[in-house]
Amino acid sequence: AKKMMIVALWCIQTKPNDRPSMDKVLEMLEEEDGDLEIPNKPYFYPQDQPVADVGDDDISSSWSAYSTSVSDPREPT
Repeated sequence: AKKMMIVALWCIQTKPNDRPSMDKVLEMLEEEDGDLEIPNKPYFYPQDQPVADVGDDDISSSWSAYSTSVSDPREPT
């Protein structure tokens, strides 16, 4: 049961590159219990730097700047 839990922890890693291939999973299941390494503790938030959220104020100010810079073809110039 312990072996299954360790293999399961490897299979549910957050980053896909950290998950083992099916061949590796089979190897892990065939190994002795003492040979299996426990994966790193999972993170419940992304480790990469997130892109800054754009607030509603930023969107409305960007839209007003855009709308004032674009002329309305119906208005005389």
